[in-house]
Amino acid sequence: MSSSENIRNALQVLYKTYDNVQKLMDYTRIVAQEKTDYQLAAPKALRWKSDNEAHGWLISDFILLFQSNTDPDCESQNGWKDAPVYAMEIYLGDKDDEEGLPCIYLSKFEYNDMNNWNEGCSPTNHWVFWWPLREEDNVDFAQQGDYCIGTPKNEKYSSRYWGLKKVIYERIDLMEVNSENLKQMIFDRFDLLREMD
Repeated sequence: MSSSENIRNALQVLYKTYDNVQKLMDYTRIVAQEKTDYQLAAPKALRWKSDNEAHGWLISDFILLFQSNTDPDCESQNGWKDAPVYAMEIYLGDKDDEEGLPCIYLSKFEYNDMNNWNEGCSPTNHWVFWWPLREEDNVDFAQQGDYCIGTPKNEKYSSRYWGLKKVIYERIDLMEVNSENLKQMIFDRFDLLREMD
């Protein structure tokens, strides 16, 4: 097989993967609306891309944000609930993580005060919900069964990430999620995260 054929085949696999990611995100939105008490907190998926870094040309990570309908609205009427933000992060891989397999991170982000937040959330704010799960220099992590709990090491880091108080997350195999079990695998797990302190 020639190099040209390899490139063509790799791109076809990538396009098919993106189609499947889009279907997963669309179906997750439908399930949230019709079968749960969770609502999208941001209409678009958060993602990172870069014009300056070649590995940033490929989008390999997508984050959907949710909040519970039953939680109270922020007094500032900024469109957010005054309660945790739940994130479903579809992680396809990373240039520097050659061993990492595609997975989904399910997270609960707790904040000091969401009344100061702006309305909405731009797709480019991906970093706000990506780094706190990974930045060991600035977050203390503790394992609790299948869950990892991260707390900012100082107020400066907490402030940089919109007043982050704590994040609790687990990682599941992307290939285990399908249309029959999506509610159980995603939203029932959000319910479990909701009960954790």
